Amino acid sequence: MLEKHLIQIAGVVDAAEAEMLRQCGVRYLGFPPRLPVHHEDLTEEEATAIIKSLAPPVFGVLITYLDEASEIAAFLSRARHPHRAAPW
Repeated sequence: MLEKHLIQIAGVVDAAEAEMLRQCGVRYLGFPPRLPVHHEDLTEEEATAIIKSLAPPVFGVLITYLDEASEIAAFLSRARHPHRAAPW
């Protein structure tokens, strides 16, 4: 179940920003890979490294514009967090 008054911040640009947001109490960090129009904030590899470094109660949120389930599943499997059942 989602918490009340959930706030998710997207467009995290690096690990330092992710840490600053965590220190400010942000629990959901958004990462939008493979943007169809705009330049990405960071690479998939950089996003994956940040996501894997997060520890509860902070979580990564995938924001996707992909429309193929197999493509989404493949990306999620690469970004799987080693200490959680769910990838993000």
